[in-house]
Amino acid sequence: MKHKLLILFILLGGTFSLNADFWDSEEERKKNSKIVWQYKLRKFSQKEYSRSVKALFRNFESTTGYSLRPGDKKKVGLKIYTNSGTGIATPKPLVKAVINSLMDRGYEKSDIFILDHSELKLRECGFIPPLSRRSEGNLFNGVPVKILESNKYFDSIWYYEDPLPANYISILDQEDSVFDNSLSPDAGRKSYLPYPLIAEVDFWINLPMVTVDQTIGVRGALVNATLMNIGNNDRFLNSVSVAPKAIAEISAIPELLSTWALTIMPLEIYQFIGGPNFNSLYTHSEPFLWMSTNPVLLDRLVLKYINKRRAKEGFEKFKKIPLYLKYAVKLDVGTSSKKNIEWIKLPHDTFGKK
Repeated sequence: MKHKLLILFILLGGTFSLNADFWDSEEERKKNSKIVWQYKLRKFSQKEYSRSVKALFRNFESTTGYSLRPGDKKKVGLKIYTNSGTGIATPKPLVKAVINSLMDRGYEKSDIFILDHSELKLRECGFIPPLSRRSEGNLFNGVPVKILESNKYFDSIWYYEDPLPANYISILDQEDSVFDNSLSPDAGRKSYLPYPLIAEVDFWINLPMVTVDQTIGVRGALVNATLMNIGNNDRFLNSVSVAPKAIAEISAIPELLSTWALTIMPLEIYQFIGGPNFNSLYTHSEPFLWMSTNPVLLDRLVLKYINKRRAKEGFEKFKKIPLYLKYAVKLDVGTSSKKNIEWIKLPHDTFGKK
């Protein structure tokens, strides 16, 4: 992969080996990057999500030749989104459907884990029990839930480092940015990566939601897999100038990218203005479930729906695509061109009613 921007990450210990790539090669990953699977949902129910995920997984395997069954690691991770609270969180019926389809392929519930950043948001959205039932453990439908802010799932040798000083504030960011001044200069420049998704899985699946963000532009597939997937992320979430580069560079880290099999993006609800905090007045819905190996393309496609709703409600459209998408294209994370997309559109009964 030829990087035109600098990716800074540290790997120490020369004898350490991951041997956990999902893709046989970078060329194989790129070969499938123009495909977008679209399943048209009749309604947003558990039964319909289960039917759709079964169809999507079967078609992915038959189209690409890659299996979603247990490999050497016998583990699979699901990165969900809960940062905007209950209004815009990865739908629980979708998560259950993905879990069940993985179990159909040979994984046990103990082999699957769900991962997200905030314990408070995970409780609020119902992915871990309320505090009154915390003795039950952090489980969702019997599947372990890993909380990144607990710092249990980071490793000191795996981090993304921004070369700017931790307390650097550009002119663009001076008014709103918040930095943790308690961190040492070295620690403040480091954002630790989700070690389980790098070294402990056969593959992982990104399950983002879509909302706008005043700093970033759009929170979608790439933001969920990067800024919402690391430690010490406030320095990016509050920085107009630094965030786009960080999103692109983190998404291009080879060890994270090589185990990232799929992004499944539900359009059950998305917010087109006023985010990332949920505001029901500015949300809309489309009856689609999208899936792709290319997160850049999904973020580019969903921008069409965001702009359509913004125009209808009298708000200004995004005149340019977010900078992080341009940077991610330069780093070969994925293509963003809507030309030559290979759509695979599945009706609800593509594979029968089973």
